[in-house]
Amino acid sequence: MPTPENFAVDISYLKLSLLATGIVISGCSGANGDLTYDGATSSSSHTDQSFDADEFWTQERQKAAVEPQLNEQAKLTLPDDAFEDSKSAAYERANAAAPPVEVDTIEWPYNTVGKVFSVRADGSMTVCTGQVMAPTKTVVMTAAHCLVDAKLIWGKKRTFILGAGGPNPQVFETDCAIRFTDFRYGQSWRTVAADIAFLRLKRPAPKALGVTTPPERVLESLGYPAGYKGGAVPVKVQGMRGPISRKRRVVALATHPKMDRGASGGAWLFGPNIVGMNSQNNGRGYMLGPLITQNVIDLHKYLRDPSTCVTRFNHPIRSGA
Repeated sequence: MPTPENFAVDISYLKLSLLATGIVISGCSGANGDLTYDGATSSSSHTDQSFDADEFWTQERQKAAVEPQLNEQAKLTLPDDAFEDSKSAAYERANAAAPPVEVDTIEWPYNTVGKVFSVRADGSMTVCTGQVMAPTKTVVMTAAHCLVDAKLIWGKKRTFILGAGGPNPQVFETDCAIRFTDFRYGQSWRTVAADIAFLRLKRPAPKALGVTTPPERVLESLGYPAGYKGGAVPVKVQGMRGPISRKRRVVALATHPKMDRGASGGAWLFGPNIVGMNSQNNGRGYMLGPLITQNVIDLHKYLRDPSTCVTRFNHPIRSGA
């Protein structure tokens, strides 16, 4: 298993090209006018380039921010016949009782985790979990529903606070955001499968996580769940990777019920590598998340290119779900 702290993205197994894929972008440094995405036109969010994140995201505003609900997604069930391991459901639920444990935001690999904030078009403030990714240390992974509203309008003032809740939080402004074009709010498996977004930081973070496919069943889920001390501190929960639906491109992780709102966007870790992500706690002992596929890694890889989002762009990357 790769262990370096700055482990680069493992793309050795990738065979497909970007020809059948595409992306959605928002608010990038150097962009002039509008950016075209998903058949519509969106503001290029010039305000994100000039506002003072330290001044805007006061402690009061941070506390007022909440994770948006993903509509009726929590009602999704896990039909056993849709998964490879059809007998695992009861077993996984029985192993979901491990309570959350606070993590040290200075200790590796938890010094890569923080909070993602944004302001929606209606003025509401949102917060989710995010983590820095290798190799550039300038890309943060989070959940798409944390950055766009039900009308798919990007939030403004997107900011990443590394080590939030710890002794030395660091505020990072962002210049670009990207997501899958087929992400939609609603009660469908595709909602979870495409619920990934990436933010690009204006400067590199000190440390970063790698990303790979899940090699093991015992994983750690990270996040800032409101169910634990109001989401003030990051926690980890040891969970068992449950059923995988490759058809739906969704993975289940047996976890604790307190991994609720605020934890979305948090990584599932195997060692120093991201192997999954919190999307929705279905209220039945499972956290549902998107399967890490080639398209997910392509989306991340694309944003690492400094030229991404600098000019008008309309080349959607879809989740493949």
